[in-house]
Amino acid sequence: MQNNKEEHLLSLKVMRLTKPRITLHHPLSSEPMDIPGDTLQPLMPPTISGSEEFQLGEVLMLPSTFGNIYLGETFSCYICIHNDSKETAQRVDFKAELKAGTQVVGLARHKTIAPVPMIADQSLDDVVSHEVKELGEHMLTCTVNYLNAAGESKMFRKFYRFQVNRPLEVKTKAYNFKMDVLMEADVQNQMPIPMYLQSVTLQPQACFELEDLNTIPKDAQANFVEGDNSVFGLSTYLNPMDTRRYLYRLKPKHKDQEAAARSATTVGRLDIVWRTTFGEMGRLQTSQLPRKPPSFTEVFFRVVRLPERIVCGVPFNAECEISNHGRRPVNVKLSADPSPTSGITFFNKSWVSVSDILPQTWRSVTVCLLALKSGIVPLNGLLLADADSYAPYELLDTPEMFVYAD
Repeated sequence: MQNNKEEHLLSLKVMRLTKPRITLHHPLSSEPMDIPGDTLQPLMPPTISGSEEFQLGEVLMLPSTFGNIYLGETFSCYICIHNDSKETAQRVDFKAELKAGTQVVGLARHKTIAPVPMIADQSLDDVVSHEVKELGEHMLTCTVNYLNAAGESKMFRKFYRFQVNRPLEVKTKAYNFKMDVLMEADVQNQMPIPMYLQSVTLQPQACFELEDLNTIPKDAQANFVEGDNSVFGLSTYLNPMDTRRYLYRLKPKHKDQEAAARSATTVGRLDIVWRTTFGEMGRLQTSQLPRKPPSFTEVFFRVVRLPERIVCGVPFNAECEISNHGRRPVNVKLSADPSPTSGITFFNKSWVSVSDILPQTWRSVTVCLLALKSGIVPLNGLLLADADSYAPYELLDTPEMFVYAD
């Protein structure tokens, strides 16, 4: 669109740079027993060998419009200023800007300053690129200023509008599992063409260590095709409106980061890279993925080590770990549930006291236990409470042990 109807010495052409498309045609075919026989075969346009009865031709077609542009892709276009007249244009100044919402991005600016004129049939060319990061309407503005043969200042401007669409729909859900976080991410292709998912990775927060559950463990890869270490197999294509689910497990990096990991309200970002039919690449990075942290207690404990063989009625040692993530030293008391259904009890003691556990530290405690029944016995009968207020604390892990009869 031009801002006035005045004739100018220069003309401006803009073409989006994309991969070409294969031309389509309507095949004309018939069975040998039909009346036309083989008479229609010479009328068919040339095609790729072996695809005569399909719509694919052998000619590539350049885009005539801006076409579909999706978030995360790189918008590139070729801009040409050509002197269509027989006169000489001086001091040619060209500027290209891309407006998206309230943001204006400068893409290119060129000047030809006397004594370098732009003579008849001369062209000024440029290729500009911009990674699209916003949805909605975008407007490319091209402005040309120059001096004509009479020394008069001339200016014209053209606008090119295009819409940026959403290529993917990403839905996430976080599950708290003890000290870990299980993240579930559903990726849906919202483009009208298939896409090749090159990578879908989770970039965790600093307090987390990532375990990708979408790859086959190395010890199990011997049973699969070489190079095929994905749980999805060799097929990494998503058809339009298809959805693929990715799973990740996040663990605290170190013991001193357990409190930060437990209280974190975000777990990281998803980084998604894809390619479309002719290899055009797109990339999206989500915002921080939310997560509702579990109820936080200052002190919690876990059972970290048990003997390999436990016999009913025979005392055994269990190593426990008590962590203090509060701001003050605590005194705790470790005991066993007196109910006969708990299946375990302390040997020669009714409880164990642990004093002065400093803030942001942990203490290892070994207790002597006695199994009261055989079979699979859970260790949820262990109880930890504050020695002063008797407020109970949380058992992070509830391991199960197999108790032999003799």
